[in-house]
Amino acid sequence: MPGLPAHPSAFILHPFLALPALGQLDLLQPPPTLPSLPDPPRVAHALLENPIPAVLFAVALGLGAYAVCSRLGRRRLGLVGAAVGLVLGVIVLAVSALVETGRERVRVATHGLVAAVATADSDALEGMLAPDARMYLKGAPGGWRKDQIIGWVGRYLGPGSVYAVESHRVDEVQAEVKPNGQFARTRATVLVTPEQNAPTRCICMLSWQLVGERWVVVEIEPLWVQGWGEVSEGAMRERW
Repeated sequence: MPGLPAHPSAFILHPFLALPALGQLDLLQPPPTLPSLPDPPRVAHALLENPIPAVLFAVALGLGAYAVCSRLGRRRLGLVGAAVGLVLGVIVLAVSALVETGRERVRVATHGLVAAVATADSDALEGMLAPDARMYLKGAPGGWRKDQIIGWVGRYLGPGSVYAVESHRVDEVQAEVKPNGQFARTRATVLVTPEQNAPTRCICMLSWQLVGERWVVVEIEPLWVQGWGEVSEGAMRERW
């Protein structure tokens, strides 16, 4: 396949090790100018996605009310305050467990995609990539087609291959869902350890579309690879 790299060990989703190294300062750590996604909505994030601080605050508020009321000789009122704080905490936990936000779903999908690439699971990738999915990288501004992506993964990362992945870890997934709920982006930071090479950290941006009840990948763009620096083509962000 024209343009395929001979050494895929630097990325789980980034086939571009044939590219020249870009600069020296950003080779080991991602530069601060690297594109990132906006912070999540505060209320939804605090109550539905990360409820523990809110729960602790509610319980602490109830205990504080009990302590104050007890000092004032209003112990019964303090018990009511403590009970209210506890009940509020339980309600927040229950709601967060029952409601899965779009951001949570697309973050889970991102973990699944990384795992599918790391294990060279072509069948899983077939279902997770949209029919017209593209991957954009320097040297290939027109993007790789879905069959090229899956073919590269199977050829270089499959079981028994020279660059098979021994282990992988997703360190961070930022997520942003568009207001219409049909499109999303995630920015994944992944640490990959090939069986015969050193661990490599990489960052990529993924664009998703909700099809029925499933999130599928429509665009992939590697942003940065440890040891190579920034490798982004910039094509995906221009269209977003």
